[in-house]
Amino acid sequence: MSTLVEGGCTTHPMRAGAVNGLPTAVTPDDVGLHRPKARLALNVGLIATGAEGAPMAWPAAMAEQVATVLKTAASAAHETLSAAPAAFEQETPRRRLILSRGADLERAAAQVALDLGFQVQVVLAGNRHTLARSLSPAAAAELFDLLDRATAVLELDGELDRATAAREAAEAAAEVLLDQSDLLLVLGDADESSSRAVWYTIERARERELAIVTIREEASSPLGITIGDRMGSPQQVDLAALHNHLVSLASPPAASAAVDPAADQGRQPDPIQDYFAEVVPARSWLAWTWSLFVGLVADGRLRRPAVWFTAVTTSVAEWNRAWQTTPPLPAAVTGELDHALRTAYVWPDSMSQYYGGAYRGSFVVATLLGMATVLLVLFTFAIGSTADARNDLNNLASVAFVLAILAVTRMANQRRWHERWLDYRLLAELLRQQRFLAPLGRVPTFARLPAHDAYDDPRVTWMAWQAHAVARETGLVTTKVDQAYRDAYLAFVRDGLITGIPPDTGQLGYHAAASRRFERLERRAADIREGLMWAAIAVAVIQVADSRVLTTWALPIWFAALIALFTALGGAVSSVSGQADAGRVMKRSRAMHERLEHIRGSLDRPEAAASAAILGETAEAAADAMVAELADYRLVFQGKPLKYPGWTIATTTRSGRWEGCARIYATTD
Repeated sequence: MSTLVEGGCTTHPMRAGAVNGLPTAVTPDDVGLHRPKARLALNVGLIATGAEGAPMAWPAAMAEQVATVLKTAASAAHETLSAAPAAFEQETPRRRLILSRGADLERAAAQVALDLGFQVQVVLAGNRHTLARSLSPAAAAELFDLLDRATAVLELDGELDRATAAREAAEAAAEVLLDQSDLLLVLGDADESSSRAVWYTIERARERELAIVTIREEASSPLGITIGDRMGSPQQVDLAALHNHLVSLASPPAASAAVDPAADQGRQPDPIQDYFAEVVPARSWLAWTWSLFVGLVADGRLRRPAVWFTAVTTSVAEWNRAWQTTPPLPAAVTGELDHALRTAYVWPDSMSQYYGGAYRGSFVVATLLGMATVLLVLFTFAIGSTADARNDLNNLASVAFVLAILAVTRMANQRRWHERWLDYRLLAELLRQQRFLAPLGRVPTFARLPAHDAYDDPRVTWMAWQAHAVARETGLVTTKVDQAYRDAYLAFVRDGLITGIPPDTGQLGYHAAASRRFERLERRAADIREGLMWAAIAVAVIQVADSRVLTTWALPIWFAALIALFTALGGAVSSVSGQADAGRVMKRSRAMHERLEHIRGSLDRPEAAASAAILGETAEAAADAMVAELADYRLVFQGKPLKYPGWTIATTTRSGRWEGCARIYATTD
């Protein structure tokens, strides 16, 4: 989770200079950014039932059926782009065939795919030369030729010379294959008598509810097409249904019909198009008020007003620092991932800071203006002013404050600051985890599973769809996983993600700082509220003493209004702290810090880098924990949209002129 406190602002206007070689001016051109649309990509995973190098027939009917399935996938991609042109980059969809074993049938099917304009990417369970030793010279030559023509080849570190190790390596490659696939194409008869790797791949595909197309060797056999469902009972379908399924999978979700009741009912929001239409703001006029409040209450210090928005530049700098691990990942890998993911991540990360600051700042402003309205009226009554000009000025000021409250609250709800903050934060977290999983060919869980229409299922959201689209466009990286690569990847996850560079700037440091800060915020807000209540009681006691006992005292006429001042100020502090849900955030950050400490401990063990499979499982555990925590956080805060402070206005007529009177009640919901 990125910062939820600061709002991405700085106290200085943007000046010439650089952060990690990037200019500090906050414009997309200066930091090499563009609109974060993904290029539409649809990936077909492929597996054949024969052993690597086993001679199997390649009947013409099977080739035709492979071509039919691939054409169906290509047609679905083109139809998706035509139906939703604004959701993707306007380029020809990327259609990929991904394979993992190099069996004869797989190589033959890859040739069909290449002839149809598909890209081919390969994930190998082990070193290509070790794999080639199990093939005939002609088959090995075909394999090397295919690898040369592939757009990406990820060679895992499996030991293919020992049966048990080879099986584990094949299963690790199968996980990568399924992570990257929207559809699994199975060549040959697949049942429990098939090779363990093939059967494992098919069973895992069913668990993931992937569509599976089986092409049998018999020329007269029809295509066997199944699509998983949430009940665990795959449904037999035809090609038309497969086409529709792929279109549905690739298409952006429809805009939700559920509109926040506080928002403008006249406009149906389209969060996807709103996201693509975002522009980088130069200033954030409200975020600094939240930083000011937190600084005063939690930190005990006054912050200078910060209105210049620099979150884009700082987000890019944070992204670049995470690469600076020792030993480093290969430059070719970091370059590929920079090109594919940096823009996609920086955009929602920086905009979530903007809208988070605006949302929280708007509540601070509305609450303080409500309190000021009450105090203005009460001080007027306490002073007992009768001058018409002064009364008119006070009344106009009260009306101006109330109108400002209405304007800020209505604008926040109409522009969906609360919703955008939470949505963009979840999307940024999904893409951050994609960056840390991609060097091993993995993707975050929420970006790879099919969505179910449930309120609490984050996979049904447009953010999961966008993360899925970015993951599909990214595809595999080209690299060879060996001990040096594993050591570099371990350092990348441990130091770049969890610990941070410099230390304590990563997720561990963030959650430790957040838990401390929000604990102070909750505790000191309670102390301030209690202190102000006692101060109000003291004022009341002094008033009683003045009127009943100490008749010689001459209290100022405004002294009675201090009760209202202390009560209203205490209520305002309590209201803002309650809206921030400081206690809940503190507990969640503390629990997440403990979980990450455990994961970092597992990465410090000598066996942590023993294999890509172990590293991948550990990295996925860390990614799943962080994304799940933020998804749950989003679900909790969805129930806390910006509301009007608990105030009412009444007007009365007295001697032919009106006087405003307002009351404010502390609210925490």
